[in-house]
Amino acid sequence: MNKLTEALIKNTPNPEKGKIVFKDHSEKYLQIYIQKTTRTWYYVRRYQGKTHFIKLGEYPAVKLQKARLLAQKQSAEIVDTGIIGKTNSLLTFEKLKKHYIEHQKKTGKKSWKDNQSLLNNHWGFLDRYGLDMIRKKHIKDWYDKNSIGHVAGANRSVKILKACFNYAIKNLDLDVVNPASNIILKEEKPRERFLHPHELPKFFKALDELEKNYNYGTIYKKLFLILLFTGQRKSNVLNMKWENIMLEQKIWFKPSSTQKNNEPHAIPLIPQALEILIELAKNKTTEFVFINPRTKKPFDNVKKAWKYVCTVGEFNNLRVHDLRRTCGSLMAINGVDLQVIQKALGHKSITTTNKTYAHLIVNPIRAGLGKAFD
Repeated sequence: MNKLTEALIKNTPNPEKGKIVFKDHSEKYLQIYIQKTTRTWYYVRRYQGKTHFIKLGEYPAVKLQKARLLAQKQSAEIVDTGIIGKTNSLLTFEKLKKHYIEHQKKTGKKSWKDNQSLLNNHWGFLDRYGLDMIRKKHIKDWYDKNSIGHVAGANRSVKILKACFNYAIKNLDLDVVNPASNIILKEEKPRERFLHPHELPKFFKALDELEKNYNYGTIYKKLFLILLFTGQRKSNVLNMKWENIMLEQKIWFKPSSTQKNNEPHAIPLIPQALEILIELAKNKTTEFVFINPRTKKPFDNVKKAWKYVCTVGEFNNLRVHDLRRTCGSLMAINGVDLQVIQKALGHKSITTTNKTYAHLIVNPIRAGLGKAFD
């Protein structure tokens, strides 16, 4: 290995791809990363079970001798304090995630669990990186790969990452560049899948099979039917409470604290939904309507049971959320006014309702076409 010298650094060309890393023979933890457009000094040290990357500066503003002095100073601080992470550059992405999610929990962000799962599952590969080591290229490479066929999910992932870094800059007063701020996102096409009228008998038959052959199939069947007959979001139904069900008045009231749009919502219960809830009420044991028989707590997810339904019913590209879209779509097909659909589904803006369901209201068009040839 060549000794690290000013001449070696100066004469090494920047690579078109990847990076060239030189370790200093004099200062054990000093390294320089030479990339396409940058030459950056880092203090890299395994400490208390984790590898820490501390940015010391850019070459040539920080030359070799100065970088060694900065590395010595960093080592001395660790000896004196026993702490690594006193400067902003020591904050890893893993630590930032914890700060961000705690902030969301404290401020009552309803989607904090989903955001936590997304940050862990999609961006966990960045956990050991110091914030100043995360580049736009890391984000773009991930997005280019994962947005194929999953544009909406990939877009949301980048947006959450961007919000996480914005939190670090604004609330933690960190001097870092947001690597997700200039990622160009692909245009999302609204999802159109719903159960067409001719598919409903097959869906109900698949639910019957679920009840007969799947563990705890009865409770899953009733849960899926409530999703269909109320048109509400999965998270609302999974956390449905008896205190909000007014059986005599045939209403399910959702407080603003449970709502995505932070507004209270009253849902009239149609006979099919009311029948299911009356039956469940006879054996209620907790405050929640739907309880996982194994854990005695509300369901976290229903993925396996839903997969069973889709397999038995031979449904392609059908998601649980599509039951909500099915409810709205069938109302539109049967001529229900868009404002009524908006209120039924709890959309804050009529624009959302128009965008998703207006094209299905064809009765006035049919009447118009008929008049053309009277």
